[in-house]
Amino acid sequence: MNPKLYTLLALADAFGVSILDLLDVDDSHTEAYERYYANDDDDSIYHNPEAFSKALGDHLQRLRWDRNLSQEDVARIAGITYNHYHFLEKGESRPGSPANPWLSTLISIANAFGVSLIDLLTVDD
Repeated sequence: MNPKLYTLLALADAFGVSILDLLDVDDSHTEAYERYYANDDDDSIYHNPEAFSKALGDHLQRLRWDRNLSQEDVARIAGITYNHYHFLEKGESRPGSPANPWLSTLISIANAFGVSLIDLLTVDD
C-alpha cells in the first residue's frame, strides 16, 4: 500500500484521529502527539491539505538547512529527482498545485534526514 498524503489526511479525518495516530505503530512519539493535539482544531493545518503541504515544505527546508545539505543532496539520498524534491520543499507537486507525495516518498525523505516519518510530518502552523 502506497497512499498519497491527501489520502492519509482524509483517512485520519474520517476515523477522527490525527495523521500521527494513523501512521504510528509503536506509540513512541509523545512529543509529536503533544504538538499535534496542541493545534488540533478545525483551523489547524492538519485539516487543510494545502496549508499542510506548505508547512511540510517549510519543515523540509529547515531539516535540510540543519544538516547543511543541498536540495540535490537530499534528492540523491532519498532516491528521488531534484525537481521532485524541489517542488515538495515549495509545498507543490508542480507549479500551482499543492504537494501530494506518495507515502513511499515521505518515508524515503524521512530516512534521508534520519528522522521518523512521524517527526517528518509533525510541522508547525
